[in-house]
Amino acid sequence: MDDKVQVQLTPMPDSFLEATEAYVLPLQEASYSVMVSSEQDMIAATELQSKIRKATKAVDAKRKVYTKPLDDKKKEIKGAFDLLTNILITSDQAIDNKVMTYRREQQRAREQALKAVEEQQVNNNTDKSVAVEPPPPLITRTDDVTFVKTKEWIVIDFSAIPDEYKTVNSVAINKAVHDGVKVPGIEIYEKEGMRTRA
Repeated sequence: MDDKVQVQLTPMPDSFLEATEAYVLPLQEASYSVMVSSEQDMIAATELQSKIRKATKAVDAKRKVYTKPLDDKKKEIKGAFDLLTNILITSDQAIDNKVMTYRREQQRAREQALKAVEEQQVNNNTDKSVAVEPPPPLITRTDDVTFVKTKEWIVIDFSAIPDEYKTVNSVAINKAVHDGVKVPGIEIYEKEGMRTRA
């Protein structure tokens, strides 16, 4: 596989950055020096904020002129590799399923063999000359793979779960509050925010 990829980028002119910086820095200085102690001050502050937001949109739009071709190329490359990765993941899962099914079957057979050995030992308790061999243990490691047991869980009774393990669904609660639904255990209050048009 060839590891070299060439992407043509359009250089950003220094003059644009310099002009933008010359416009943005005074806005920053003005925002730090704003004092809001009257209605008139508040109007002036929100007008400055509107200028800042317009400048933010303009800078972001200009950034996209340079980054969009690169982002588009990245999406194209990601799409091609995602296809290959998904094929490999599916192949890996197929083998994993087959190996784990085989191991479960072997474990079941081993447990049955162990039970048969125990029964045979009970039956042969009087005859000490009969040697009974237990089945060999399952392989837990190969050169490339180690088989491990992990603890998994499923919910069987949500009401029995301690509160510390439960989380609040803020998306659902926000929707319910917005729709006027009263949710037990939730206090609804109003918080004032500010929206400035850019």
